[in-house]
Amino acid sequence: MTVKVNLAVATGDGRLFYELVEELKRRGIRFLVKLPREPLPLTVKAVLTSEAEFSRVEEAAKSGVKIVACRHGEAGRAVSEALLAIYGLENEVFTVGIDPGKTLGFAVVAGGTVVHRGSYGSLKRLFEAFEKVLADWKPRKVVVKVGGSPKTWPPSLNLLKLKAFLEEASQKLKVEASLKLVDEAGTTVKAKRRGAKHRGADEASAVEIALREG
Repeated sequence: MTVKVNLAVATGDGRLFYELVEELKRRGIRFLVKLPREPLPLTVKAVLTSEAEFSRVEEAAKSGVKIVACRHGEAGRAVSEALLAIYGLENEVFTVGIDPGKTLGFAVVAGGTVVHRGSYGSLKRLFEAFEKVLADWKPRKVVVKVGGSPKTWPPSLNLLKLKAFLEEASQKLKVEASLKLVDEAGTTVKAKRRGAKHRGADEASAVEIALREG
């Protein structure tokens, strides 16, 4: 079965290309690589490019294609904007997976798409990333799933602080938030089978936790 690819990267800027590709691979998103003036397949709904090449990509794109201009260091923001255009994830229910460990794996899934993933050495850093996701995407509801139980969590993950953060975020960002504890058995194994290593394994495990029923 042929998989339709809805996103393309079209830039001759080597540094920007590397940043965009790394971000897309990190999120597990399929994409095509095109030249700025190269025609796009009908399946493509969004294109990532540089500000300097925006007009050239616009000339080659068909009507209705979202073209996202990106600067160095802004790959995360640009990819999120492109995904919003493709999947219409605005105001969706977002599911967050947190993998407890020496580093905290963090993943956000919406509409079956991983819109953010990362690993953090402290709860403070995780909260900063979490708040940015909520501010950027403005979901109407967030379901937070944490692997294991508080008894097995490392000192870096505190249930009371997590609940307090969600309560504050609910009021500040007008989002309905709920917290669930799910069985994390097998999530690390699945992550390793996918080739994830070190911090990547924490992130991949967080994705598995987010997708887990419960």
